[in-house]
Amino acid sequence: MFSGSWEGDGAYYIIVVQEGGKSPLVDLEEVILPGNARLLYHDNECYDWGTLGWIMAAGIADVEDYKHFVMINSSVRGPYAPPFQPAKEGFKKMVGLQREVPAWHKLLTERLAGDVHMIGPTISCEGTPRDGSPAAEWRTLPHVQSHAIAVDQEGLRTLQKDGNVLKCHGNHWDAKWYAELGASKALLDAGYNLGSLMKRYEGVDWRDPSSWECGGNRGDPFAETVAAAGGPLSVQEALFVKAKEGTVQTSSSLMQMAANYERWMEEQSEGENDVLAAMFPDPEEVRLPQVAAMQQRGPKCFDFAYYRSLNTDLQHYVTDDALWGHFLHFGQFQRRPFRFTCDWDPPAGHDWAGYPIRADAGMQGSTDKTLDPKKQYRAIRPVPLPKCRPDLANKE
Repeated sequence: MFSGSWEGDGAYYIIVVQEGGKSPLVDLEEVILPGNARLLYHDNECYDWGTLGWIMAAGIADVEDYKHFVMINSSVRGPYAPPFQPAKEGFKKMVGLQREVPAWHKLLTERLAGDVHMIGPTISCEGTPRDGSPAAEWRTLPHVQSHAIAVDQEGLRTLQKDGNVLKCHGNHWDAKWYAELGASKALLDAGYNLGSLMKRYEGVDWRDPSSWECGGNRGDPFAETVAAAGGPLSVQEALFVKAKEGTVQTSSSLMQMAANYERWMEEQSEGENDVLAAMFPDPEEVRLPQVAAMQQRGPKCFDFAYYRSLNTDLQHYVTDDALWGHFLHFGQFQRRPFRFTCDWDPPAGHDWAGYPIRADAGMQGSTDKTLDPKKQYRAIRPVPLPKCRPDLANKE
């Protein structure tokens, strides 16, 4: 409400307050809403899709009223739309900023075209068991996650015809089976494709069952372990970040980045954006575990000649001790090429699980990893940078 809804931004907002259970953290009666927003109160039941079904059944909104419908639940923070993102319609309503701001919902609705009638920031192949029992039947098709989702008129009509998606389900597992996964199933069964903002899934035809394993990443794309298999999910891809109770203080990289965005957005809206403030945590504190692990490994088998030859700006480090000190505290964090010429067995009885050590730090074109330090210190040959073609040198 504070950073995503603005009068004149091309949308009409219906904010549903679920009554019963925990009280809202904000007194919504005191919130000044833009003229294109209204509050509704509803019993705390029916879950996401069922609440949308109630809105449609009660005549509060009709499928013919709007070209697109966007649904967001209260478990997320955002939107985190990048300022460089193009949008057909912008607006200048952000307090304290006299610049064109992308209408975040356009990032979704502009992609509802062709055979795509439902889209969300993320698609998951995690699946769900019927009634919550791991031994029961599983529904494992890819699905647009329902914390943020958009459909057009054809997509909404397809969901209405299904009969189960917009129904008020009485428990979490029925809501997941029939509504969250059922919505995507209804669109796929109708011959339509699904869309997302995830670069990893750009251009995927989800009607092809061979894609339903998501490349082996059958898990929540917000999970660190799942995201790591294809690179971390970015804040711009996520657009909204899940922030349920108990997760805000976690070490999730996405949650930490979202917290930074929240601070920057608040400072910008108040005209107090301090660009001199530290953007990242104290680097020494972040590096300590990796430095400690490398100290345990020591300089034995470190290829000093290799390190010097490929880092020509370090020639003034004339002794191996000085060069090792540079690598230990700086070089391993600067993506400089290095290698060890032998394997290493850490001391027995020491728990190395908390020491994230990069196997290939500095290898051009490779990926930072957290690996078992017993198996990883022989670095690969650096991949040479491609030569620049003269005819392309001055082109964007």
